[in-house]
Amino acid sequence: MKILRFTASHISVIFASLFVMTLVSPYLNSAGHGIRNSWAVYSLWLLTTFFWNHGSLNNTYIELKRRKYEVFSLVSWLIVVILNAVLTHGFTGDLHFFTMLTMSMVIFMQISYSAQRDGSASVLLVTVILIGVEVLRSIPTLWSQPALARIIMGVAATPEMIAEAGVASVGQYGYYTGLAIVLPIIVTRAVVSNGTKAIALWIIAGAIAFAVSIATFMGAILLMFLGLVILGIFHITYAKSSIKTLLLYVGAVAVLVVTSMSVLGEIEQVSYVADKATNQFSGIKDRGIKEGDVTERSDLFGLSFNTFLENPLLGVGPVTNRENPILFTKIGGHSSWLDQLAEYGMLGFCFYILFIGLVIRRITKSFLLEKKISDIKICCLGQLTSCFLFILGGIYNPVIVVTEIFVLFYFMSSISATSFKGMKSASETAMVKNPTLIHIIRP
Repeated sequence: MKILRFTASHISVIFASLFVMTLVSPYLNSAGHGIRNSWAVYSLWLLTTFFWNHGSLNNTYIELKRRKYEVFSLVSWLIVVILNAVLTHGFTGDLHFFTMLTMSMVIFMQISYSAQRDGSASVLLVTVILIGVEVLRSIPTLWSQPALARIIMGVAATPEMIAEAGVASVGQYGYYTGLAIVLPIIVTRAVVSNGTKAIALWIIAGAIAFAVSIATFMGAILLMFLGLVILGIFHITYAKSSIKTLLLYVGAVAVLVVTSMSVLGEIEQVSYVADKATNQFSGIKDRGIKEGDVTERSDLFGLSFNTFLENPLLGVGPVTNRENPILFTKIGGHSSWLDQLAEYGMLGFCFYILFIGLVIRRITKSFLLEKKISDIKICCLGQLTSCFLFILGGIYNPVIVVTEIFVLFYFMSSISATSFKGMKSASETAMVKNPTLIHIIRP
């Protein structure tokens, strides 16, 4: 029976990682084995996780009770989405509903691993390695075809071009923005790891940073760089032991960016992003935020805000999907927070903001309870940085309903902090009067 449980635990880790990859992997989705098979993989994960190990189910139940307010706000938000899809004029409500359902599945998986020591570190490591392999595969194509990642998002993209990009593991905006948002989590895990595992994580982190830098998405580059700067500032201010490693990494990225912008301007990826950034800053400086915004995002933000003012309580229903005919006429589609207000009104927006706020509160408590610099505090810093980048990215780009972004963010944001030796399991902490620590597994 012990052997069976051991085998089931390891198999469930594989299925968990495969589930994440079916949702975010450019290669699997290009091959037709991605999102459409994600639910089947998830079913296999449920079977191997809970059928042979009833303790996992009990621990997950305890963890759900500990996070009851998070669960309540998430379920309430999902109910608002369903009501909008059924009762309002949201043209693509069914797509939004399945997106939110997928998000709930990811969060339940994350809660399950947060509730137990077995498999938590393994599932994070396996998933990061699989992502790292794909990123490394994509770099030669990204380098030789600079605009490919951006072209396959446009109307001019042919099926052959999209297939070529997918086979080469080249993703789109959501993929590289999601990687930029979770990079601080991977970096902090690398900082607290040792030996071969640390080397592997540093290589993957470096590959992700390079791929994001040459994928020509300025928003993703800015989020990535800002996240690394935040980590560097924290370590300059507080850390004593691991500061050298992290500062070397952040410094290398800073030098790479500055050198690329000033010396290697002839490289197409670099010149594209540099020209876009220069035009944006010059336009704002000369003509103001609204008139000088070359991306025209201010007009799109205004669309969503005006629609919210017209429908402040319930919104106009699900809109942010390319097939929706009123996208860009009532909803700008380029600010998740304003779009949420316009689509679901204050009712839906407040439930989602409550959910995000409770997640940040839980991580912050764990961060503050650690008085000294420790592995726990460093990992919590990575999580909080990713939360900040997720919120910031949602101001000027869609993040909430972009599959690659929310899967990577929600999956890694708590699994990266799920239990260290010396800390109690979910069933044990249920005995404690006020259990607030996130469990973190020692790397």
